[in-house]
Amino acid sequence: MLKRLTRTGNSWALVIDRALLRRLGVDGAAPLEVTADDDAIVLTPVRRGARAGRGVDAVAEVGRRYRAGRALAPAGPRRIGLRELKGRLGEHVRRVRAGETILITARGEVVAELAPPGAASSHAEDGLVMLARRGLLTLGGRNRPEMYPSMPRTGKPGLAKQLLDEIRGEQ
Repeated sequence: MLKRLTRTGNSWALVIDRALLRRLGVDGAAPLEVTADDDAIVLTPVRRGARAGRGVDAVAEVGRRYRAGRALAPAGPRRIGLRELKGRLGEHVRRVRAGETILITARGEVVAELAPPGAASSHAEDGLVMLARRGLLTLGGRNRPEMYPSMPRTGKPGLAKQLLDEIRGEQ
């Protein structure tokens, strides 16, 4: 879907179709979080409490599909420009306080990094950390438990002890 911005007073506006909003479970009065992700503007419905409805899932799915098709956009730390940093400094400091790392760009080049105190990666080599700070690679993130479901038991209780006893014999 292609859209054009429309002039509204001294600003520009993006008109979002009612059908798309309905599909996401968002009404016209719902607050939307607007963020910039390199060359993309991302709109995310703000939900209070637990994940309410399929709107958040739909937005997350669109984000996953969008990022999967972008070969040049590295996943990893959020990248923001200097202008956005100046305009929303409080919001970005809250994100850093929550543990997120933010790369600051000037004309597309990473010039600084906002990170929580003591967030330097002790498990990665210094060269890799340096490349990540320059935005040339992305270090691995934390494992998400929901990606690794627990496996069902395959043997009877006590089977491992019985097998070990047979192997060890009378020691």
